[in-house]
Amino acid sequence: MSIGSVGKALSICLELGMENVGVVIDFGHALMSRENPGESVAYLARHRKLFNVHFNDAYGEWDEP
Repeated sequence: MSIGSVGKALSICLELGMENVGVVIDFGHALMSRENPGESVAYLARHRKLFNVHFNDAYGEWDEP
């Protein structure tokens, strides 16, 4: 499932209240959506909902197929 922001993703996780539900951050897509990946990682980690970080590059707002 793709969620538009870390805040929305965390909100969903917390509302579900399940330990096995968390967030994977896609670094390139975080940059494309103008989020600060470091801040997003810290925010999710504080709530123990950071499950993985996928590191990749992106060219501005374009993702190589």
